Amino acid sequence: MSKPKLVTLPVAKIRPADGFKPRSEQLVEQLGESLKKEGQLQPIVVVERGEGRNRYPLILIGNHRWLAAKSAGIPDLLALVIDGVDSTNDRKAKVLAENLV
Repeated sequence: MSKPKLVTLPVAKIRPADGFKPRSEQLVEQLGESLKKEGQLQPIVVVERGEGRNRYPLILIGNHRWLAAKSAGIPDLLALVIDGVDSTNDRKAKVLAENLV
Protein backbone atom coordinates (compact mmCIF):
# COMPACT_ATOMS: atom_id res chain seq x y z
CA MET A 1 0.00 0.00 0.00
CA SER A 2 1.41 3.38 -0.96
CA LYS A 3 1.13 6.60 1.01
CA PRO A 4 -2.02 8.70 0.55
CA LYS A 5 -1.59 11.64 -1.86
CA LEU A 6 -3.10 15.09 -1.35
CA VAL A 7 -4.24 16.46 -4.73
CA THR A 8 -6.62 18.97 -6.27
CA LEU A 9 -9.32 17.33 -8.39
CA PRO A 10 -11.89 18.83 -10.77
CA VAL A 11 -15.34 18.50 -9.20
CA ALA A 12 -16.77 17.37 -12.55
CA LYS A 13 -14.51 14.29 -12.66
CA ILE A 14 -15.33 13.06 -9.14
CA ARG A 15 -18.07 10.45 -8.63
CA PRO A 16 -20.14 10.06 -5.46
CA ALA A 17 -20.16 6.88 -3.41
CA ASP A 18 -22.56 4.15 -4.48
CA GLY A 19 -26.00 4.81 -3.06
CA PHE A 20 -25.22 8.35 -1.85
CA LYS A 21 -28.33 10.38 -1.07
CA PRO A 22 -28.01 13.90 0.36
CA ARG A 23 -29.55 14.43 3.80
CA SER A 24 -31.26 17.65 2.73
CA GLU A 25 -31.07 20.30 0.03
CA GLN A 26 -30.80 22.95 2.74
CA LEU A 27 -27.69 21.26 4.18
CA VAL A 28 -26.08 21.15 0.74
CA GLU A 29 -26.91 24.82 0.13
CA GLN A 30 -25.50 25.89 3.53
CA LEU A 31 -22.36 23.86 3.02
CA GLY A 32 -21.92 25.38 -0.45
CA GLU A 33 -22.14 28.88 1.01
CA SER A 34 -19.62 27.92 3.69
CA LEU A 35 -17.22 26.55 1.06
CA LYS A 36 -17.47 29.81 -0.88
CA LYS A 37 -16.94 31.95 2.22
CA GLU A 38 -14.43 29.91 4.26
CA GLY A 39 -12.89 27.65 1.64
CA GLN A 40 -12.43 23.93 2.01
CA LEU A 41 -11.21 23.14 5.52
CA GLN A 42 -10.94 19.36 5.14
CA PRO A 43 -10.16 17.28 2.04
CA ILE A 44 -12.52 14.66 0.73
CA VAL A 45 -11.17 11.09 0.62
CA VAL A 46 -11.26 9.18 -2.67
CA VAL A 47 -10.04 5.98 -4.29
CA GLU A 48 -9.17 5.67 -7.97
CA ARG A 49 -11.39 3.39 -10.05
CA GLY A 50 -11.38 2.32 -13.68
CA GLU A 51 -8.54 1.95 -16.16
CA GLY A 52 -6.75 4.32 -18.55
CA ARG A 53 -9.01 7.08 -19.88
CA ASN A 54 -11.92 5.64 -17.89
CA ARG A 55 -10.14 6.25 -14.58
CA TYR A 56 -12.06 8.36 -12.06
CA PRO A 57 -11.97 9.27 -8.34
CA LEU A 58 -14.73 7.64 -6.27
CA ILE A 59 -15.63 9.36 -3.00
CA LEU A 60 -15.20 7.43 0.23
CA ILE A 61 -15.64 10.36 2.60
CA GLY A 62 -16.98 13.81 1.72
CA ASN A 63 -20.02 13.26 -0.51
CA HIS A 64 -21.84 16.27 0.92
CA ARG A 65 -18.78 18.52 0.44
CA TRP A 66 -18.55 17.36 -3.19
CA LEU A 67 -22.25 17.95 -3.86
CA ALA A 68 -22.11 21.37 -2.17
CA ALA A 69 -19.07 22.38 -4.22
CA LYS A 70 -20.76 21.19 -7.41
CA SER A 71 -23.99 23.10 -6.70
CA ALA A 72 -22.06 26.24 -5.64
CA GLY A 73 -20.01 26.26 -8.85
CA ILE A 74 -16.70 25.53 -7.13
CA PRO A 75 -14.48 23.96 -9.82
CA ASP A 76 -11.96 21.99 -7.74
CA LEU A 77 -11.71 20.18 -4.41
CA LEU A 78 -8.77 19.13 -2.32
CA ALA A 79 -8.75 15.32 -2.03
CA LEU A 80 -6.77 12.67 -0.24
CA VAL A 81 -6.28 9.76 -2.66
CA ILE A 82 -5.82 6.43 -0.90
CA ASP A 83 -5.33 2.91 -2.21
CA GLY A 84 -5.82 -0.53 -0.75
CA VAL A 85 -9.61 -0.18 -0.73
CA ASP A 86 -10.84 -2.79 -3.16
CA SER A 87 -14.19 -4.03 -1.98
CA THR A 88 -17.44 -2.53 -0.83
CA ASN A 89 -16.72 -3.88 2.66
CA ASP A 90 -13.32 -2.11 2.69
CA ARG A 91 -15.03 1.17 1.71
CA LYS A 92 -17.70 0.76 4.38
CA ALA A 93 -15.05 0.04 7.01
CA LYS A 94 -13.12 3.24 6.08
CA VAL A 95 -16.29 5.34 6.22
CA LEU A 96 -17.32 3.82 9.54
CA ALA A 97 -13.88 4.47 11.01
CA GLU A 98 -14.02 8.10 9.86
CA ASN A 99 -17.44 8.62 11.43
CA LEU A 100 -16.40 7.12 14.75
CA VAL A 101 -13.47 9.49 15.21
